[in-house]
Amino acid sequence: SLVTAVYLLQRWVSEQTTKRLAVAAVAMTVATLARYEAWPVASFSILIVALTSAGDWKAKLRNCALFSGLVATGPIYWLWHNWAIYGNALEFLTGPNSARGIYLQNRANLGWTTMFVGHATLDILTMAAAAAVCAGPFVLLLSAGGFGGWVIARRRDLLKNSPVVLLMVPFFFHVFSLYRGEIQVFPLSAFGLLNVRYGLPHLLAMALFAPAAIFLFKNSARRWAALAACVIVAAQYGYLVSEGPSQLAVYQEGYRNGVNSRAAREHSQIAAFLRANPPRQFILMHTGALGPVVSQGGLSFSEVIHEGTLRWHRVDDGIPADIGTVITQQDDPLDVRLRGSSALTRDLATSFQEELSVGNIRVFGRKGARKGN
Repeated sequence: SLVTAVYLLQRWVSEQTTKRLAVAAVAMTVATLARYEAWPVASFSILIVALTSAGDWKAKLRNCALFSGLVATGPIYWLWHNWAIYGNALEFLTGPNSARGIYLQNRANLGWTTMFVGHATLDILTMAAAAAVCAGPFVLLLSAGGFGGWVIARRRDLLKNSPVVLLMVPFFFHVFSLYRGEIQVFPLSAFGLLNVRYGLPHLLAMALFAPAAIFLFKNSARRWAALAACVIVAAQYGYLVSEGPSQLAVYQEGYRNGVNSRAAREHSQIAAFLRANPPRQFILMHTGALGPVVSQGGLSFSEVIHEGTLRWHRVDDGIPADIGTVITQQDDPLDVRLRGSSALTRDLATSFQEELSVGNIRVFGRKGARKGN
């Protein structure tokens, strides 16, 4: 979405029509709804529209108003979305599931990340390391040289080619976020992996500027430079996958946390049980904590009474008769509700029996209910 938005904005700069500007703005709006890195990109794109617009100040103002008005719909919608659900427009920034909230909940384990707060040089090096882990250090260096070559080659019409610079904005946005302590990143396998994925948005800029390194050379030397660039890229990626794609840092972090962790293994065991014994009636569970169990267990959310349904909030005086399975995780919202209500506790004890217990997760089935095989 980001590269499409930048490309369409570049097309408008080259041939300025209202239609092209509107299409570029819509593409940028889509990008703002994908990830937050696009928000600062969108902000700077408005500045580019102002600087590159042809005509007098009225024409510039008209273009800026059209472009910014369309681009703003994405962030405004997202702020409203948060306010409508949580009563807090900034829930995504300050709520318990935001990067800041997750850090506050895990201060005992993430306290060391304060070393990055307020240290710009260290933050730049950290993000450069994250980008290097995702794309390779030699490709990163090649792209840095390519950016210099591109600036030299385009020095007379940099403004006309300025949209491409927007692809570099996410890097500095992440540096600023590290500086402020809003995100935590540590990309070195030897000492642990944390949010290596923050290096992925920078692949766009590296892919574009790495070939531009040939602009540093002239005439026939460019052919040899192009060949050398191809060899460097091929050798770098060959080395990165030499031990198998599963050893890539981005893969390893997800595998360690999402597949091979204790919680993930527990989810897999519960899911295997549900696949072998599919419930015939509705399931009562809190999917915020046990969401992976739904898809892995071959279930659908339409079969689950979860926190996103109206019926969830009406389960107070007893467990409805059409609920055949109750799944709880110790201290999750459902577990707390069951233990806090004498009626629900009595219903669970008299009408259900424990069928499986794995770690902190327990599966209860209604007594006498038949399971499919």
